[in-house]
Amino acid sequence: MSKTRIVFVIAAVLIVAGIIAIISKPLEEQQVTVDPKFRTYVNAFTSGIISKDATIRVQLQNSYADSSMIGKPAEQKLFEFSPEIEGDAYWIDIYTVEFRPDDFLEPDQHYKAEFLLGSLMEVPEEFEKMEFSFRTIQQFMDIKTGNLKFLPGKQVKWLKLSGEILTADVESTDKLKQTLNAYQDKKQLEITWTSTGDPNAYQFRIDSIQRKEKESTILLEWDGDPINSDQKGKEEILITPLGNFELRKVTANQKPDQYITLEFSDPLDQDQNLEGLININDQNLNIVLDQNIVKVYSKNDLYGTVNININRGIKNILGNKLSKTYRETVEFPNVEPNLKLKGKGVIMPSSNGLVLPFEAVNLRAVDLTVFRIYEDNILQFLQENNLDGNNELYRVAKIVYNGTVTLNSSQNPVTDYGTWNDFAIDLGRFIKPEKGAIYRIRINLRKEYSTYTCPGEETTNMLPVSEDDSPKDEPEYDDWGYYRLYSDQGSYPSDYSWRERDNPCHSSYYYRKSFTQNIIASDIGMIAKRGKDGKNIIFVNHIVTAEPLSGVKIEAYDFQQQIIKTATTNSQGKAEFQSHKKPFVIVAKKGAERGYLKMNDGLSNSLSKFDISGAGLQKGLNGFIYGERDVWRPGDTLFMAFMLEDKHSKLPANVPAVCKLYTPRGQLHQKIVDNSPVDHVYHFPLKTSKKSETGMWRIDVQLGPAKFTKYARIETIKPNRLKINLDFAKGEIKRWDITPGELQVQWLHGGTASNLKAISEVTLRPLRNAFDNHKKYHFHDPAKDFSSETFTVFEGTVDNEGNATIIPEFNIDRSAPGVLNAHFNTRVFEKGGNPNINIDNFTYHPYRSYAGIMIPGGDSWYDPLETGKNNRIEILNIDSDGKKLPDNELKVEVYKLSHSWWYDYS
Repeated sequence: MSKTRIVFVIAAVLIVAGIIAIISKPLEEQQVTVDPKFRTYVNAFTSGIISKDATIRVQLQNSYADSSMIGKPAEQKLFEFSPEIEGDAYWIDIYTVEFRPDDFLEPDQHYKAEFLLGSLMEVPEEFEKMEFSFRTIQQFMDIKTGNLKFLPGKQVKWLKLSGEILTADVESTDKLKQTLNAYQDKKQLEITWTSTGDPNAYQFRIDSIQRKEKESTILLEWDGDPINSDQKGKEEILITPLGNFELRKVTANQKPDQYITLEFSDPLDQDQNLEGLININDQNLNIVLDQNIVKVYSKNDLYGTVNININRGIKNILGNKLSKTYRETVEFPNVEPNLKLKGKGVIMPSSNGLVLPFEAVNLRAVDLTVFRIYEDNILQFLQENNLDGNNELYRVAKIVYNGTVTLNSSQNPVTDYGTWNDFAIDLGRFIKPEKGAIYRIRINLRKEYSTYTCPGEETTNMLPVSEDDSPKDEPEYDDWGYYRLYSDQGSYPSDYSWRERDNPCHSSYYYRKSFTQNIIASDIGMIAKRGKDGKNIIFVNHIVTAEPLSGVKIEAYDFQQQIIKTATTNSQGKAEFQSHKKPFVIVAKKGAERGYLKMNDGLSNSLSKFDISGAGLQKGLNGFIYGERDVWRPGDTLFMAFMLEDKHSKLPANVPAVCKLYTPRGQLHQKIVDNSPVDHVYHFPLKTSKKSETGMWRIDVQLGPAKFTKYARIETIKPNRLKINLDFAKGEIKRWDITPGELQVQWLHGGTASNLKAISEVTLRPLRNAFDNHKKYHFHDPAKDFSSETFTVFEGTVDNEGNATIIPEFNIDRSAPGVLNAHFNTRVFEKGGNPNINIDNFTYHPYRSYAGIMIPGGDSWYDPLETGKNNRIEILNIDSDGKKLPDNELKVEVYKLSHSWWYDYS
């Protein structure tokens, strides 16, 4: 059924039984064995396989450099390489020297290095030079193309094709662009390139594909020669002629979600119900329709050969039906070995014990490594990390357990390894938890632990796995260096091949299968607020019971780990202190319990989407109305609260507050009086009925002379089960300074939403009042006709942590009349296919500067300017931040328009 022809041309490789093998000398035969006696002087060094843009580091056991040397070139010659590498050595801290090459290293090159230790210190002759080795990654490239989709608003004539180029190692964009060409009927097509934020992945898009009266062909040709890769190949994609409505392609998708993709030649009628028209063995299906793409999710797991029927009753946007019924077959292979951690948090309350829950498939064991960051080292750790970080772990942590854990035991019974199973590791079996310490848990996979069925291999499911529950100290120094010992990814396997990275029957597949989580055993939860006046307020609660914790000692530290203030929480769990210097870390102590909270600006809740300019006081009073959520259904009770601020004590104690609830039509629905506030907080349970009308309901709170208003939405909706957050660091988007947006997804119950499908579309509309400080000026160009345009800026999956990067690049040339509103519609699909929708709006600046005009109003209706008088018209030139540009030159032209009512009947 596929309309795609793929032809691969591979040179200088040996093809045996369909497996491509690279002939090279094994890494272990080329490595230089370092004498372990160097451990007296050297703590770590670069080894294994590294990127061609990597630096080469050596870390000493004892400090050498002083503060004046850090960041500067080393005075002595410290490195020699074979083959030679041009560059310089720099001290990056008091222990570590780093050699920085002037240019990329040669790919797939084995290097021998000599570190001239004798140039730094007096050592015995045999230790003057330390020889070690490393190798750079062999460059490969992989081309992945997606489905043909239609350009927004272009009906059935113009299509776009998106794809991705993956490389084994980093590569320059200019060279990468030279590897791919696209043609339609021998005419070269323009390719648009977009960075993904991953140096090893670039997305490309071809959006000038035309459907013609006759069948045409898109030819993609790639040649890896510009990036020193031997991959060559081509792919032909047939374009269905106009007037033909058919099923083009059927694809089985196994990860991250399991579904079947149907690609049609025309956009489908978006309002039609496809239930019953698409069938898989009478299973319950969830069907997602997007233009000409249909994604079919089954509520049951799909294995092996799957038959799918596509009925001819499906209609395109023109109302035409398919010419026939299709019966297609797709293959779903066995699920690849994998693991998913549950939860993303760091703090683990005592009620759960120190238990790490996760899911696994086709695994009978895992490697478990536990690092302990000692309490005395946590402030040093937080200088380089957040609580979930791992930078420079070797300085502050020690491995307290390193061993194998079987996944089939009395604690973790398994009946079928081939499906996802729930497991939990009780860390108390392996370590003695220390209150106040942070533990970093790392789980690694190995091919030896896989139960995945590989061709030509006997199953190893029944082979025993040795497991030792006793705590272990840090391993012997055989591993050398923190690059291997303290790396979450571990070292490259000796037979690593980038081409085999997705093959679960090869050890390369397991290289990056590492899963980490930091854990601190504590029942202390903290919230900190700091005002502009230097006042700090800390709230401390018990995480399990949410009760306030009294008698907790609060210590505020600066970045240099010095205490700047101390305080103790009262019966309400509240502590206050005044400090002109902003704290770096707040530490809460109660007995052996510890809580840590960094006070970095970047860690506070994002305010970029909210107007935080504040509001004026009413009669010397301030108030805030809030509810437990944003949307209610008819029949729900709205648990609203009103918080009063009366700094000058103008009102008597327990003054009553009157709350009135109005329907969307302005009719009074309910009235409640509360004269028993708790610490100036009033409570109003507002009830609705199942027959209540939907819309925006108004809530008025009257208190003395002041009145406060809030609107509440009541709708009959299916609520989201996912929390979707899209944020841009600067709160706005500028065409010349694209900042990637961070998409974060998690379940509303707090669990991590891993590897879910996400689509983000943005619609651009003119924004007439974009500059709040220049509201009297008009910056909108009325001469430019701009219609709303919709772009797909992201279509993919979030990662294991529920995160993804969105790069908002729009091709609108200079047609924009001014500042635009970017309306983001983000959909994240659950595994069953149910969409969760989130709407965000950001300001998009297509220009660096804007010219605004202010025309004074006249005295008559519609504010006309009077002839025969001098009328002052002001013109303002500002940049995208609203700041005046006094040195810019503007060209001003004034036109006189004639208007006549005369009509010539002749």
